[in-house]
Amino acid sequence: MTVRRKAPFGVAEDRFSADRRELVLPMAKPHAHNQIEINYLYAGAVTYLYNGKMVEVTEDDFVFFWGAIPHQAIAVKPHSRFVCIYVPLEMFMFAPFSPELKSAILAGGFIKIGERLPMDDALMRQIRFELQTSDPFLSELNYRHLELRLRRADTKGWINLVDISPSHAASPGNTHRKIIEMTRYISERSDSALTVAAIADAVSLHPKYAMTLFHKSLGMTITQYLTRRRLVTAQRLLVTSEKIAAAIAYESGFGSVSRFYAVFRDQIGMSPREFQDVYDQKGVSS
Repeated sequence: MTVRRKAPFGVAEDRFSADRRELVLPMAKPHAHNQIEINYLYAGAVTYLYNGKMVEVTEDDFVFFWGAIPHQAIAVKPHSRFVCIYVPLEMFMFAPFSPELKSAILAGGFIKIGERLPMDDALMRQIRFELQTSDPFLSELNYRHLELRLRRADTKGWINLVDISPSHAASPGNTHRKIIEMTRYISERSDSALTVAAIADAVSLHPKYAMTLFHKSLGMTITQYLTRRRLVTAQRLLVTSEKIAAAIAYESGFGSVSRFYAVFRDQIGMSPREFQDVYDQKGVSS
């Protein structure tokens, strides 16, 4: 049985949806969810704290990122307004975007579309409005509109505002379904001991073929993806709970505190304690 988690700000975890809010307000603390979050800011300016880094978003900026990484609006220009759209991770991974873009997102990138179009304002407002109707046909139609806009951005150019260089990978061809099954399996069990063999077996693939397919499609190995998923869980717990590091290490699936600290510093560039301090200094601790 699939258990649906309670999501922040009315986010529907398993479907394409839109936030009803227009006015952007500073957030008291960071939050996380497992969808791709798309923000189109049509008035004002916002400073985000994302993965321990400051990101500035200004009027007419069109940005998106993986919401599973703790994020927070820490400074907002008065009367700032936006459209906020949520796309399930599986939908994003299934879409025909480049391996470079998918890898950048999964590696913790904060992506800004390089080309601004006059249609963006009307398109994003229309998507938000029509998603409120809960009409399945309109939902599908608007997702296709959004996907085409992102595909154009993927071709015309995008910028990673947190400066994480994505891995380069070959074209994934027509094998997305197996990739989605593997990423879903990993996400559901990342807090337990997992092996490549077990993941491959779960989707009826030979381990060597599964590893090759995964790397070609996502630009990272199965082990790297699993580590990224565990880091996402750890980051969320570090900024939203009072649990000690040892508890977080095991709950995230790292198996030992020493490995947790080593991987965290290697991948995030700071210790878990330093990561918490970044948020505490912004007045988000309880």
